[in-house]
Amino acid sequence: MGFATSVSTAIILVGALLVFSFSYPTISTSYEKVREANQEEHVRMMKQLKTSIEVQDKDGNTVYVLQPPRTYYLYNSGEYTIDLDKVIVLDDGVYTTTRIFDASSHYLYPGGRVKLHFGGLKGNIKIITDCGASVTVEVK
Repeated sequence: MGFATSVSTAIILVGALLVFSFSYPTISTSYEKVREANQEEHVRMMKQLKTSIEVQDKDGNTVYVLQPPRTYYLYNSGEYTIDLDKVIVLDDGVYTTTRIFDASSHYLYPGGRVKLHFGGLKGNIKIITDCGASVTVEVK
């Protein structure tokens, strides 16, 4: 009896090993497909999180929305005049290693005011960062 039980157990173990060895590539391939799909979804979401700048007049009406080609973070503790073609995103206190210089080559730090020129337009500019934070800066 003991020998028959050992043989039966051995056959079951070998069968299980064969089933697993044939199914492992399928499991591995499925995992790779899921991983690739997750990466594609991540890239798609990152593209959707593109920074936009909403310019409003004094009454809060949206005048136009800017889509800068690159994302910039302004760290501003003072008052600066900034060229819209160069810099246009304010990160409200969320730390990032990206550093931008103003025209005077000063670092810009969180919590200050930014003076922007819109060819005579005055009002507020609402800046939405990639992380979802938003800051409204007065345009004088």
